[in-house]
Amino acid sequence: MKLETAQKLLEQGKQTYEVIAWDFSRTRQNLWAILSLFEPYVNNGDNILDIGCGNGRLIGLLKNKKIDYLGVDNSENLIKLARQDYPEYNFKIGDITAPELGNQEFDKIFLIGVLHHIPSRELRNKCVQNIYAALKPGGHVFMTNWNLWQKKFRKYHFKYTLKRIIKQCDFEKGDILKPWGKIGKSRYLHGFTQGELSRLAKQNNFKILKNYYVAKDGAQASWRDGWNIMNIWQK
Repeated sequence: MKLETAQKLLEQGKQTYEVIAWDFSRTRQNLWAILSLFEPYVNNGDNILDIGCGNGRLIGLLKNKKIDYLGVDNSENLIKLARQDYPEYNFKIGDITAPELGNQEFDKIFLIGVLHHIPSRELRNKCVQNIYAALKPGGHVFMTNWNLWQKKFRKYHFKYTLKRIIKQCDFEKGDILKPWGKIGKSRYLHGFTQGELSRLAKQNNFKILKNYYVAKDGAQASWRDGWNIMNIWQK
């Protein structure tokens, strides 16, 4: 994918989330069962970075821990909602593609449904490099990405595969645009596979602790019916 296309998609995604922020937040009021996998790894005293924090709902998973928390999102409207709901925690507007993820190193970094919004292999690799730099030695990355290879997404893959073939776009394999509800705004999504995430981790010197498909109830699943891909990496 051309850098120009990737930058355009990033800006489009940012604008989309500004428009859908309240509706998006409405659908993210509760913690997913799958996130409970990460909680035992978080210790009292940990310095936590929550990238793509949205409305701050991850705090519900961590509220019983004595932690230093920073939530970062590039949507000003979502940050407003997070500050409104969790005024005792720290939030800032920021961008995962920028090298300055914070002015400190973190024990744990969360990316819940974030990396699949980053267009192009080059930018995704850059983001992982930024995360590695912001993480303390021995620290952990906790990540979820949508499994976009489920049956319900096939129509989008068919559409954008055809567009690639006839050169109507320079998307990469697994790239789609998916509308948000009835609002008419679309979000860029990249369909990761286990293998792709494994390669991304290894080429950036992460140790892979977990990498598997999961159903909504938290049970392990196959690529055909898994809801998300769960990853835990260690520096």
